[in-house]
Amino acid sequence: MKPRVLLLGIIAVLFATVLFPPVFGLFNRVEPWILGMPFLQFWLLVVTFGSCIALTILWRSEEGR
Repeated sequence: MKPRVLLLGIIAVLFATVLFPPVFGLFNRVEPWILGMPFLQFWLLVVTFGSCIALTILWRSEEGR
């Protein structure tokens, strides 16, 4: 397995598990506001798009096999 594919897989797993309840408590707050959104909403947006991007890159790298 290529190191790049392994790294992207690890990133995807981290993004998927970042909402685990003990970690969720760190991000469950209203302040600070980022781009007009409360911090929690911004964090959920970043996690959603980040995991989509990581999985798309992983899928395209595996597509050639």
